Amino acid sequence: MKMAAGRRLTAPLVAGLLIGLLYLSRIDGNFYFLWGLESQGILLSQALAEGRGMVDLSLPGHPAHVREPPLFYFMLSLCIRAFGVKMLPLKLVMWAGYTFSAGLTAALWQRRVPPWLAAFAAVFALAAPELFRTATGPKSDLPFAAVVLAALLLAESVVERVGAEWGRRQWGRAAGAGLLLATAVMMRSLGLAALLAALGAVLYRTGWRDWRRGVRPALWLLLPTALAVGAWSARGAALDNPAGYNYVDWFLMDMEPDSPEMTAVDFH
Repeated sequence: MKMAAGRRLTAPLVAGLLIGLLYLSRIDGNFYFLWGLESQGILLSQALAEGRGMVDLSLPGHPAHVREPPLFYFMLSLCIRAFGVKMLPLKLVMWAGYTFSAGLTAALWQRRVPPWLAAFAAVFALAAPELFRTATGPKSDLPFAAVVLAALLLAESVVERVGAEWGRRQWGRAAGAGLLLATAVMMRSLGLAALLAALGAVLYRTGWRDWRRGVRPALWLLLPTALAVGAWSARGAALDNPAGYNYVDWFLMDMEPDSPEMTAVDFH
């Protein structure tokens, strides 16, 4: 749906403003922890901020942490480095994730529906009670969602031009989408779903018979994630850890449920 630049910004700005105001009510100095994962995340971020690397300060001996990808904790570590381990600045990072997610959701929707409906859909989605609850802790959900939505917006423009003549602008968009997809994956493994969706869209656009036209765009989308996950998995395999597992083992759950290895993973 084509429209003037000013109108294109209306729905994202309205949705971002309304959700930003809604979530301001959750910005205070308190965190409410669930299962200890949020407190462990803060400790991982603190270790990064102090230059110790990604190690588990919550465990004896501070072993290297290889389970979750590192980028969300690195982002929090920058906040801790600037302001110390204070809850209010960390919550503002989450708040920014919610606000940008609302604006990007509206931007994605208004390519298909009128701006007012796009803004409504974004506010309706981001005001869900379960999401509102996650604003009480340092969770990666909405900062991750903001990155995924930005990646999908760029990837969609890449897919639309598959098969057409490409210039620097299109290759730049493909590279940008690939980097954003890799960022999403290295924040949360769930980002792989967005990457697979983008690759599937490229294949759908070209069709089975003409798949060669989509090879180069697909490689631009795939390569950053392949390099990032490969490097992170190699790090896990090279370091000592309680179960001798790496990130791919954890992601695929390639261990017996009641085995000593899985027990060590759960403890870790």
